[in-house]
Amino acid sequence: MRKIIYSLIFSFIILLGIGVKEIRASEGIFELSSTTNEKYRCFAVSVLTPDNQYHIVVTCRNLIYPPDSDIYKYILWARSGKVTTRLGSLGVGKATFNTKDAFNQLFVTLEKNEKVNTPGLKMVMWGDLKRISFLDGSDNATIQPTQVAQQNQVVPTGTPLTTKDKLLIGLKRSGIIAGAALVGLIGLIFVVTRSRG
Repeated sequence: MRKIIYSLIFSFIILLGIGVKEIRASEGIFELSSTTNEKYRCFAVSVLTPDNQYHIVVTCRNLIYPPDSDIYKYILWARSGKVTTRLGSLGVGKATFNTKDAFNQLFVTLEKNEKVNTPGLKMVMWGDLKRISFLDGSDNATIQPTQVAQQNQVVPTGTPLTTKDKLLIGLKRSGIIAGAALVGLIGLIFVVTRSRG
């Protein structure tokens, strides 16, 4: 009987673990700034689509065509640690790309050939992943103050929760649900075993 109870508890824990969603770090915005004396700038947004690919939309300003006398293409690359993924040519400064590889940096190199597999040495723009604060609810500009009658102080309402606070709330809620389900399961097993014996 103990084996059945332990196997049910173990199965419940595994099912609870499967339901936890993986946090994706590659969803966000990128502000690519020039690493040269030129005023190159690109803005990119990366969104995880339902087919588990990152869809990246890029728009650029101040690109020079051709960039150099023997260089013809601006190539966008994604990087996570030491892993670099070629996304493709920026064309005339507007482009979209898809990749399954997670990343937290984007950079642009000047290349003679659009089909290169590794980045050249001439990096002209670079930017790190930034979270989309509007979607996280941390846009402080939308918080409306409320008057406190006793002291005439302005106290913000709707103060956004930090990621840590959200995680703790989620863990508390899932812990309460898991605990209630576990107690219910043990009670059910107790009732079933008592009625047989």
